[in-house]
Amino acid sequence: AFDITTILLEILPDPRALPPQESEHYRPTLNPRARLDDWYYDQYFKKEYKRLVALNKKRAFDLVCELLLSFRTHEHRDQKEEQHKFEDNSYIPRGAIEDHEQNHDHSDTEDVLIDAIRDIGIEILKENPGSIKELYAELVARKWTVFRRLAFFLLAEVAESAPELVAQELTNEEHFDVNDIEHEYSRLMRAGFKLLSEPQQKTILGWIDEAHHISEYLR
Repeated sequence: AFDITTILLEILPDPRALPPQESEHYRPTLNPRARLDDWYYDQYFKKEYKRLVALNKKRAFDLVCELLLSFRTHEHRDQKEEQHKFEDNSYIPRGAIEDHEQNHDHSDTEDVLIDAIRDIGIEILKENPGSIKELYAELVARKWTVFRRLAFFLLAEVAESAPELVAQELTNEEHFDVNDIEHEYSRLMRAGFKLLSEPQQKTILGWIDEAHHISEYLR
């Protein structure tokens, strides 16, 4: 069943895609597509895919992660890594991983895949909150910021099950005040700030104070 589903849900490259050319400094993002149109793709996940989730949640999770990775890879296939730096600007059309008024009102292939990763991840964590470390590592290993956002979202769901991981990510200054991941970082902050040690809390409060002073100076 999984093999057939993999073929059915496969992400295909934009037919406009051209082989990368060394001489070009800028190449636009492309529009990958699925075998099914957006409406049928959405319906398949809402109905048929749930049967696979019931059979094997982790395998279903991994498959959808690979589909989203394929989507992102095809989208940027004509760009070099130094151009995109794995920053996908996913926060622009989708301001939040959860259902939120910030999100644009559409259900395209990318949104469907993000929803599926989120929802299956939640199901896995309900059964075994301790599996967050494995899920988190697998998500961030895929590098694109949308996977980091999904990782933050799921970690916030079970923050008390992984306090060391929460502390590690919240006190990483590279994540602080970054547009691409700001919403999910803030959500993780709300769930996990209380789990930090006093020195860790002071570190973050210092960043906030510094950012406030900079914004006041720039006014």
